[in-house]
Amino acid sequence: GEGGGVFELDSKHTIAIQFFSFGYRFGQPKDTVFNFNARKLKNPGKCSVGRTGLSARLRKEVLALPGAKELCGQIVERSKNEVLLRKRLMSKKSSTEVDRKQEEEVVVDGEGGDETESREKANAEAPEVAENGHNVVKIGVGCEIGRHRSVSLVVEAAKLLRKEGIVVLEPIHRDIEANKSSASKNARGKRRGGKGKFHER
Repeated sequence: GEGGGVFELDSKHTIAIQFFSFGYRFGQPKDTVFNFNARKLKNPGKCSVGRTGLSARLRKEVLALPGAKELCGQIVERSKNEVLLRKRLMSKKSSTEVDRKQEEEVVVDGEGGDETESREKANAEAPEVAENGHNVVKIGVGCEIGRHRSVSLVVEAAKLLRKEGIVVLEPIHRDIEANKSSASKNARGKRRGGKGKFHER
């Protein structure tokens, strides 16, 4: 299942990936550990008109672009590495807490004054814990407007990671609706013979 495999630390503290697709035009997300830039990929062709990366047909077009599968592979590998890193940090923190508990049992009359400092240090190393108990690794993938290339890569990377037993939370497609009205006006303008001003670069 999605939650199985070596990447699950325990039932209460599963390490999970959450992808954010976004458009660089609207700014990068600030709470991701890393943002991949998909703007170097060529724009999909006419297939993108009226579609987003949630469309299987458009995803196929995007993944067929030169460099797309390689970039998707980089996203998958970085995600796996981040999960493994946090797994090690959590194991280290768990061991530290056990050692601290043993130390507390022998502390007498307030001795061991570095305890607060060491606890703060251990807590600072811990990954973010969401309300559902998952330790969440947030990774961004951006293109120009956040509707085609970035969304396609996020959907594909999430699918590949889940096949490997890594928990992937529902992706957030921040800008998938942005400029939708402009895109529709542009498409209507082209049908009327106009040039249209809007396109994804």
